[in-house]
Amino acid sequence: AGTRVLASVTASSFAEPGSHSLEVTQLAQQQRLGSTLATSASVPAGLAGTFTVNGQTVTVVANDTLGDIRTKIAALNGGTDPSGVSANIIGNGTPQARLVLTSVEAGEAGMTLEDTSGTVLQSLGFLSAPTSINAAAVLTAGASANYSVDGVDFIATSNVVTNAIEGVTLTLVGAESGAVTTVTVSRSGEDAKASVQAFVDAYNGVMDFIREQQKPPAEGQPAHPLYGDNLVRIPRSGLSQL
Repeated sequence: AGTRVLASVTASSFAEPGSHSLEVTQLAQQQRLGSTLATSASVPAGLAGTFTVNGQTVTVVANDTLGDIRTKIAALNGGTDPSGVSANIIGNGTPQARLVLTSVEAGEAGMTLEDTSGTVLQSLGFLSAPTSINAAAVLTAGASANYSVDGVDFIATSNVVTNAIEGVTLTLVGAESGAVTTVTVSRSGEDAKASVQAFVDAYNGVMDFIREQQKPPAEGQPAHPLYGDNLVRIPRSGLSQL
């Protein structure tokens, strides 16, 4: 029982029918950090130095705007070795603009930031010391999903779960301590009917093709490419026994 929906459920064709209990106590969340407010994202920030985002280096010069800094951080999250941190400007323009950094992956680990030369990140309010996240910058704390299926506890860094019940995808959408919902997996007669019909259609299509290929050519006309070919007779013989 509970007051909110905990998950949506999608079952594959090979999921075993049955009922399972599901409890979700915490959803996975991406860490999100915000800079102090700036008057504009398009005027030079007057900051210079280097810092790292998940170990990847960004170099800032005094003429860089907040928008330029965002672009440099965002560029690290591409290619073959993405940083795992996205960057966006919120409230772009006057009088307020804020640089927001978001971990691509959810979980408590979040992102690692460090001022390696100068104090760019500290000046922007992200850090309170060269390697310490400023508590005031935390817009959303990173968190892992905590849930249980049939009394077995799980921890995940995604709200889309594929390994708890074989053949079933759970998309966790709500959390409520003590609330337990029942996930029921059943076979659909319509799905089974559709699968059988698809097989029958495919079988008939193959047999029609083989019969057409084995027809003697009309007088003066070329034979079908596979006319008289034993390789066609063999599968026809096998299929006819199904």
